[in-house]
Amino acid sequence: LQNNGANIRRMKDRLNELKATEGQETAEYQINGVRVVENVEENRLQILFESKPPAEVRQRLKANGFRWSRYAGAWQRQLNNGARHAAQRALAT
Repeated sequence: LQNNGANIRRMKDRLNELKATEGQETAEYQINGVRVVENVEENRLQILFESKPPAEVRQRLKANGFRWSRYAGAWQRQLNNGARHAAQRALAT
């Protein structure tokens, strides 16, 4: 019973987050010729390259919180505003 208030608050915050994403749709755009997908269904920002990116780019992606997903075939992280800014930083030339 000690943590009920915190759990209730956490669940209310989560419900508000879900309501905010309810009307969103998956979007796709390009940053410096690299395909970026805001996948709302999976709650992921995905970066797709045509071929394996150079080591320097892979290092910048990792430094900005992106991880390689064999399942999705993309570099990805949780979809939020921080991910959008991190993609801009990682893909800057």
